[in-house]
Amino acid sequence: MSMLNNKLKEMRERAGITQQELSEKLGITQQSVYYYEKGSRDIKASMLMNMASALGCTVSELLGIETVSGSP
Repeated sequence: MSMLNNKLKEMRERAGITQQELSEKLGITQQSVYYYEKGSRDIKASMLMNMASALGCTVSELLGIETVSGSP
């Protein structure tokens, strides 16, 4: 599992939403979100931007480049 996959799950949980809720916001299946989090599926740049928007974070935070706001 890559840093991105770990961050995706972390940011989703921080946002307090389920895989199903995120999938609905993104217009994809819950199974796709699961595969993204597991690292079984690559995330395209356009989807990464949509994920960041849905999770209320930046792409840089999802990529682990920036520290997540409010984290120690």
